[in-house]
Amino acid sequence: MVAPPQLISVLLHLDKPEPYFDFEPGFTNATVFELIFSHIEGRTVYRAGDLSNVPAGMFKEVRIPHAKYKTLSVRQYLTTDTAAQIEETRTAAKTYDELPSVGLSKIFVIFTYSNHLGVQKTVRVSLSGDLRLR
Repeated sequence: MVAPPQLISVLLHLDKPEPYFDFEPGFTNATVFELIFSHIEGRTVYRAGDLSNVPAGMFKEVRIPHAKYKTLSVRQYLTTDTAAQIEETRTAAKTYDELPSVGLSKIFVIFTYSNHLGVQKTVRVSLSGDLRLR
């Protein structure tokens, strides 16, 4: 079992030729095995629609030993139109609740591990909630 992930930080890069934002979910390995990051599945949601690009892990290999905590850097590329909408909404926001947000509930982080018999197993962890883009 992996404890529910915690979101640590968000870095926006909306003015780049290929705009994106990075976010870092943190995971605690509550299994007795070492977890190895495999891949990310699903889509990020913005304004009730899936973003066109699939989020990607920005690391080569991540291992999380038993009872340890690690963060993963995840990059979400945006179209220039979506980046412009996010920036416009951010600029106009007067309160935290007015900031643009993306939904993470359709994203799954996949880990693998080998059990005590050497059989490879998979753990699928759902990210949840909304991520405010400040």
